[in-house]
Amino acid sequence: MSNAALKFSTTLTQANYSLSVANNDLTERQNHWWSERRILTLALILVGFQILDGALTYSGMSTFGVRAEGNPLLRNFMELVGVLPAIALTKLICIGVVLGLCSQAQKISWLPKALTGIAGVYAVAAILPWSVLLLIG
Repeated sequence: MSNAALKFSTTLTQANYSLSVANNDLTERQNHWWSERRILTLALILVGFQILDGALTYSGMSTFGVRAEGNPLLRNFMELVGVLPAIALTKLICIGVVLGLCSQAQKISWLPKALTGIAGVYAVAAILPWSVLLLIG
């Protein structure tokens, strides 16, 4: 290999390395932004959804009775221990799971997007139905 070819090859390798380092720095900054802002916001939204769902579920049970609960496990638990204790315990467990997952979201790259999807599904599948039922009924 000639000196010119060797110098070109070395320069190309250094440029690739520099691009790789710059790309890693950008990825780290993006992940840092996710961890500080979005994950905290996401945790607050998910915890808020749990509290709101608990309040809406309790209101629904007071209005329509335990039979209105769509989740058979929760409905049976309500019949066993009572509506308020069942909702309170279930929501405390859910909030613990949310906080645990959010604490790991910085380490597991796909978790923030999954939690964002869960928040969307939860809003549509839990919050919206109770809100509509309570407004209509």
